[in-house]
Amino acid sequence: MVRCARVSLPASRSEAIARGSALAAADRARCARPHLGSLHPAVAEIGDTRESFDDALWAAADEGRAPQSLRDLVQTTFRRRGNKPDQLTVATLIADRGEPGERLAQAGGRYVDAAAWAGPVAVLRINDKSGLYVVGVWPTSAEGVYHIVGTVPVTDERWRRVERWVANSAPRLVPFVLNQSDFEGVGAALAEHGRVEVSRLTARVLSDESSYTRGWADGRRTPRPTYSQALDEVEGVASVRTLTVHVADHLNLHLRRQAGATYYGGDFRLFEDVVLGALVTAAGRRKELLSGRERKLHVTPERAIAVEMSSAIFADPEAVTELLDALSEQRGVGIAVLHRNPYLHVAVTDYLDGSNFDAFVTLDDRVVIYPGYRASVGALTRLTEHLSERFAAREVTDVRASTPPTKAELFTTG
Repeated sequence: MVRCARVSLPASRSEAIARGSALAAADRARCARPHLGSLHPAVAEIGDTRESFDDALWAAADEGRAPQSLRDLVQTTFRRRGNKPDQLTVATLIADRGEPGERLAQAGGRYVDAAAWAGPVAVLRINDKSGLYVVGVWPTSAEGVYHIVGTVPVTDERWRRVERWVANSAPRLVPFVLNQSDFEGVGAALAEHGRVEVSRLTARVLSDESSYTRGWADGRRTPRPTYSQALDEVEGVASVRTLTVHVADHLNLHLRRQAGATYYGGDFRLFEDVVLGALVTAAGRRKELLSGRERKLHVTPERAIAVEMSSAIFADPEAVTELLDALSEQRGVGIAVLHRNPYLHVAVTDYLDGSNFDAFVTLDDRVVIYPGYRASVGALTRLTEHLSERFAAREVTDVRASTPPTKAELFTTG
């Protein structure tokens, strides 16, 4: 097969729209576009002749025109193959400078067969041994917050590959972990539309970091637990990672603590307004919290950023060692331990963009971060997200700065 050469997005969306027809013509002249219908079984097996989601989105990108809204695109293209309907996988990300679609296209390298703009949506056509699939990068109502959207399952290696591209795009493009209150709030908002039940829960056990999975069958005598009941079952024992949720007869979805969700079927309006809306709101708050936190010359910091844990884990010296390992294991990050006892003080440098931070553990249930003179939103998000994920943190929040340690305290051997 002749590979299409256009794998870099145009410099701007307006340029893409203006040049859309010319680009599409050039592409067709340069290479034969593989038919994305091969992503799905034959129409005869499906019994539905409507265009697939991937086909429709790439057609818009190939022609340089804006697609329908995400809701309209789902409603006009999704179809059922036997007992298995189409699904939509969404990951919500925070972008710090530059276009995230361009970053992903660069990170994808040879796997990205082509990339183009569909109005404001960056669309990547990806080719691997499993065939062609499409991933879209959709802007949201919050500045600097994007949804990465695709129809491949979140457990599929094809989606895992995209997640690796996101990781390699840090700190320009980073995921984040929902605060516990955000995670609980989704269930409360959905409950306004009917009984919210959970059929499957995955979590991380707080005591030994092992995995925990629990499932509930749909039975008349013993109904599945509600959203809040499922969370209460593991409260204080494990940190919930994912939930498979059913909202009465209205909606089926999969919600992930690392901000993302999968639409399995039902009222997409409800999924978009409540679930995706909550992810965007949480991401917007996180981006605002971490923006403009660089230290100013001759100004003593009055506020700091805290990663709050669910328990007093740092009372155990081994947990402090694990924290140091977690800080140093990130790609492109270096640390220097300035003080370890009776409190921990670590200088953290993100060499990917030069950001630097001071991390303190003075209480057993939190890590307090003081940004340095360079502290990008992306690097701060990457740091707090990594600690939240590794230690099942309860929330990332703003706190009052403690009294700065003296120079003698900083350099006393602990």
